[in-house]
Amino acid sequence: AEWQGSQCGINYPIVFLKQIVGSIGITGKPDDVAEFGELVKMTTELMLNQMELSTRQEWRNRTMETVMEELFKSNNSQSKIDELLQLLQISLIPPFQVWILQTEKSLEHHPLLIRKIEELFGNQHSISAVEHPHRALFIIYGLTEQQAFAKSEQLLKPLWSHDFPFRLGCSSEAKLACEIPAAF
Repeated sequence: AEWQGSQCGINYPIVFLKQIVGSIGITGKPDDVAEFGELVKMTTELMLNQMELSTRQEWRNRTMETVMEELFKSNNSQSKIDELLQLLQISLIPPFQVWILQTEKSLEHHPLLIRKIEELFGNQHSISAVEHPHRALFIIYGLTEQQAFAKSEQLLKPLWSHDFPFRLGCSSEAKLACEIPAAF
């Protein structure tokens, strides 16, 4: 009543990465709009967090693609590779295998498949990149051929049983990082 043009309502702070980044204001009697305000605040914060996670994942994917492009070059920049691997917190250790997964269905619509393959080998044994919609590349490292093939069996059975047409090519073992282009 003291401020001309003001209305009754509630303001909710929007917290993102432990900082207040804005507020949501809802007009109406506080008792009537309180539960809606909490819902709008929570939804907004979830959307901001989801956007941040998507951005991080996209950065990680692009960085891995750059690492793999460099590793596949015969005259690659080892310093660039080391710098990018350090950002990703990955240590490539021999032996290495290059795998190529090719599908008839677009991998852009199957990001879980790529994630499942990465989970199967673990972050400490694989890096991957989707080269184009129907082909993904993997470098499996720190595992012998026998260990890698044993893990691949866990992947292949579900793919065959879900009628997911694919081809998988695997290189022989490369003992040194400089042999990766030939393995590819």
